[in-house]
Amino acid sequence: MLTTLLFSLLAHAPLAASDFDLTCLSAARGAGGMMESTAHCARREAGRITFNPAFLRQLEYGADGLGAVALDGGWAWVRADGASAQVITFDNGPDDFVDGLARGRRPDGSMVYIDKRLDVALATPYTWIEPFIGGTAVVCSRCRFEPDASGEHHQVVGGEWGAIDRAGKLVLPWRADAASLRQDLDAARKP
Repeated sequence: MLTTLLFSLLAHAPLAASDFDLTCLSAARGAGGMMESTAHCARREAGRITFNPAFLRQLEYGADGLGAVALDGGWAWVRADGASAQVITFDNGPDDFVDGLARGRRPDGSMVYIDKRLDVALATPYTWIEPFIGGTAVVCSRCRFEPDASGEHHQVVGGEWGAIDRAGKLVLPWRADAASLRQDLDAARKP
C-alpha cells in the first residue's frame, strides 16, 4: 500500500522545465495565430515525444482539438492530453488533414495515413503517398526526393507509381510515368 501511494505521488509530482530539453515552435492561446518559440516544451522518451504539461496548457488548439507544433526537425499534431503524431512538412507547416487523414513517415522511410484521433489509419510500404481525393491516392514505390532549382522544395522522382483505395488496395497498376498515372486517375475520378 505504501509503495502504491509513493508511485502515485511521484506520478503527480510537478516536473522541472529542465526535464524537457526540446524547443517547440507553436501558436499560443491568445497570440492570434502568431508562432513563437518555447524552450523546454517536450522531450524524446523511448522513441516518442512527451510534452511538458505546462506547454500543453498554453498551446492553441483548433476546433478539432489539435494543435500544430514544430519540434525536433519536423511537425506534429498534438492533443491537449499530450498524444501526438509526427507528420510530414508540407508547404512550411504540418501536413493538413484531407478527407480526415494527414501523412506521416516511419523511421524506415515508409509512409502512413494518420486520422484526427492521431492513430495510424493506414500503414503503407510506399516511399511517397499523396492525399486521398475521391477515395483514391497516388503512391510511389522506391522513388527518391531531389531538391528543385530553388533548393527550398523537393520533387519526387523515379520509382514506380500507382494508385490505392482507402483500404490500401492497388486500383491502378504500377508504371514508371507519374504523369500518365495522374491523367488516368483524374479521368477515373470524373463523374
